[in-house]
Amino acid sequence: MLQLKNFAKGNLYADISNSATAFSLNTGQGALFPSIGSSYPFRAVIWGASYITPEQDPDREIVECYRSSADSFTIVTSGRAKESTIAKAWQEGDNFALVLTAETLENNYGAWSRNSTNGYLQLKTTTDKVGIGSIYETVAPAYKLSVYGTTSSDAIQTFMGLEITPVPTPSSPVCTVSAGGSVDVDTWRYYLTYYTASGETVAAVSTTYPVVTVGNQTVTVTISTSTDGRVVGRKLYRYSNTLGTQYLVATIANNTDTSYVDTAAKATLSSANFYFQDNTTTKYITIGGTKAMHLGSYNLAINTWGALVNLTAGGRNTIVGNGSAQTLTSGTNNDIFGYNAAPVITSGYGNTVLSSQALQGTTTGYYNIAAGQNSLMTGNRTMEIGIGIFSGRGAAGCTANNNIWIGHSTGGGSISSASYNIGIGSEAFTSLTSGAYTIAIGYQAAYSLTSNGSGTHLGYRAGRSNTGGGGVYIGKDAGYYETAANKLFIDNAVRANEADGRIKALVYGIFDATTSNQLFRVNGVLESTVDFKLNNVSLKDVSETLTNKTISGASNIISGITEAMLSTSDVTTLDVSTSKHGFVPKAPNDTTKFLRGDGAWAVPTGGGLALVGSDTTERTTTSNSLTDLSSVTGLNISPAVPIKIVFNWRKTSGASAGARFNIKINGSVVSLDTLYGSTTNQNESGCSEIIISPRSTNFLRGLQGWMINTFAGTIVQYGADSDLPSTNITSITIQGKTSTGTSITVATKDLMIYTLPT
Repeated sequence: MLQLKNFAKGNLYADISNSATAFSLNTGQGALFPSIGSSYPFRAVIWGASYITPEQDPDREIVECYRSSADSFTIVTSGRAKESTIAKAWQEGDNFALVLTAETLENNYGAWSRNSTNGYLQLKTTTDKVGIGSIYETVAPAYKLSVYGTTSSDAIQTFMGLEITPVPTPSSPVCTVSAGGSVDVDTWRYYLTYYTASGETVAAVSTTYPVVTVGNQTVTVTISTSTDGRVVGRKLYRYSNTLGTQYLVATIANNTDTSYVDTAAKATLSSANFYFQDNTTTKYITIGGTKAMHLGSYNLAINTWGALVNLTAGGRNTIVGNGSAQTLTSGTNNDIFGYNAAPVITSGYGNTVLSSQALQGTTTGYYNIAAGQNSLMTGNRTMEIGIGIFSGRGAAGCTANNNIWIGHSTGGGSISSASYNIGIGSEAFTSLTSGAYTIAIGYQAAYSLTSNGSGTHLGYRAGRSNTGGGGVYIGKDAGYYETAANKLFIDNAVRANEADGRIKALVYGIFDATTSNQLFRVNGVLESTVDFKLNNVSLKDVSETLTNKTISGASNIISGITEAMLSTSDVTTLDVSTSKHGFVPKAPNDTTKFLRGDGAWAVPTGGGLALVGSDTTERTTTSNSLTDLSSVTGLNISPAVPIKIVFNWRKTSGASAGARFNIKINGSVVSLDTLYGSTTNQNESGCSEIIISPRSTNFLRGLQGWMINTFAGTIVQYGADSDLPSTNITSITIQGKTSTGTSITVATKDLMIYTLPT
C-alpha cells in the first residue's frame, strides 16, 4: 500500500538524469518522509525550483520511490514518469514533495464506499476481494477475505462465534392434479430443492400428496423462487408411496419459473437419492481448499482429508478423524471415529468404529463394532465385533462374519473366513483361519486352532496346542498339549506331554457319535454322599454283589439303583392307592384328566381353568406375509371341552403400518388376519383373548376373540372364518404379519392355552 505523510517536502541534493533510479535530498530532509525500507513506497512530484507549486511547472514528473537511507531515495522499477507525466533530467535544488495523487487515492481507498441506505461500508472492485497482510502488496487474495500472518496474533479473533449460512430450504411445493399426461397412477410426494455452484439444499416436501388416477395424470407443481443470489436453479423430485422409489423429475436451470407441469411416466425418469440430502450450498470449513467439516441435518463429519466429499445418498452418519470414511457414498447409520478409520467404506451401514485404522478393509459390510487400533482390519466384514488392538485383524481378503473378538491380538492375522466364534482374551485364536462355532475365553486359549471348530476352551491357555477342534477344555492349561479332536479336559496344570495329560487331568473324555465309543474318565476318586466309589465299587452296608437277590430289613440300605434297573411293565400291582404307597397309575393320554386323591385319573368337576400348554418365548417377524409365531403343540383337547386362549402382541415404529394376526388350529386357519392396533408410526402393544366353545356337528364356528390395544384404547372383536376341527385339538398357532412393507417388527409372546371346566 502506498504511504502518506503530511508536509513531506525537500530539495534535490544533486542533479539527476531522466533515467536515474536513485537520488538524495539535502541533509536532514529525509526524516520528513515515510520510514526507511522498500515496504514503505510512496508517490511524489518533482518540479523546477523556479516554480512555487508543481501545477505551475508544465514539466513536473510524478515518481514512485522509497526511502533507502537517511536522506537517500530509490525509485522502484518502472517508477519514473507515473500517471501520464514525462521523465526528465532535474537539477540540484529542484523541489521534491510527497503528494496524494489520483492513483494513490484510487488504489488505496477508491474501492470502498459507504452504502447510502444502511450506512454499511462496502467494497466495490472487479473481484470484490480483500487481503489483510503485507503479502498482498504483490499477491492477489484468493478469497473474499484473506488474512496473512506469521504469528499467532495474526489470526482472526471473534467474540460472538462464526456464522456459516447455507442457502435456506425452499417453501413446500403445492400440487394440483388434472386431466391428461402420463404420470403413473399412484400417490406421489413431490420434493423441491435449490441448487448453487457449490451444492444443493435440503428437500422441501409438498403440502399435500397428489393422488393420480387413470385419465388424470398431469401434476402441476407450484415452486418457490429464492431471494439468495447464490441460487442458480431448482431440482424437482417425486417419491412413490407404494413403491418407495425416488425419482428426479426435472432440473430447472433458473430461479424465475414459479411452476412446473409434470406429465412424465416414471419409466422415463432417472432414480434419485434425496431422502438424506444435506444442505451442501456452503463449504462449511476447508483446509488447504479441501472440505474439512460437514455439518448437515443427516450427517456430521470432521476430516481434514475431505469430509464426506463423496457422499451421494447416505444419512445418519457421524464421521470424525483424518482419512476416516473418505469413500462413503450411500452408507447409513455409521458412527466412525479415529484416524484413517473405515477409509474405504462405501455403502456399508450400521457400523461403529472407535479407533484409528480400524475396519480398514470393509466396503459394504454392516453391523460391525471395531474398538481398538487395527481391529477388524482386513476384508469386508459383516456383523463382527472387535475390541482391543489388532483384535480380529484377519488376513488379506478376509470375509469373516458373526464373530466376537475381545482382547489384544485376539483372532490374529490369519483369519480368512471364520464365523460364529467367540474369542475373549489376549492372543486367543491366534492361528485361526476358517473355523466356526468355537468359544475361547482366556489368554492364548485355542491358540493353535486353525480351521476345525465346534469346541469350547475356557481358561488361561486352555487347549493351547489343539488343532483337531470339537473339544471341551475347562481350566487353566487344561489339555495344554492335546492335539486330537473331540476331547474333554477338566484340569488346572500343564502336564508333561499329551499322553501324560490324558491320565493325569482331573477329567478326561472322548466325544463320539456312537455312544459306546464315548469315554468319561475321572483320574481320581469319585465319591457320592453315600460313599459310592468308582475305583473299587462299594455300597455302604452291603457286602455282596446284588444279583437276583431279595434284601429286606430296616437296617439294609440300597443305593446306586438307577431307572434302568427297574421293571416298569404295564401292571397295576404297585400302583398307589388309599391303603398303600406306590407308583403313579399309568397316564390316560388325556390332558383334561388329573390324578385324584383316591389314585384315579378323572376330569375335574369345576374348579376353574387348567393350563394345558404355553409358549412364553417372544416370536417376531418383519414380513408382510403371514408367518407362524407363537405355537403350542402336543395338545389333546376333546371337542366336548371349552378352551380359552390368551397371548400378548406388539408392533414397533418405523413406518405407518399395523399388525395383523391369524389363528391356526391343527394346521388350518380358522380366523382370517385381523388388524391389531392402528397404522400410526409408533410402538404399540396389547393382548388378545379367545374363547372356543364345545364343538359338535353343525356347531363348528364357536370362536369369539377380543383384541385390546392399550395405546389406542380400543377393543376389536372377531370370530371364526371357517369351521373348527370336529376332532381333538392337537396344536394352536398364532400367525402374524405387517400390514404393509417390512419397516416394522410384529411380535407375539406368552401364548397360554387353558381348558375350562365342564
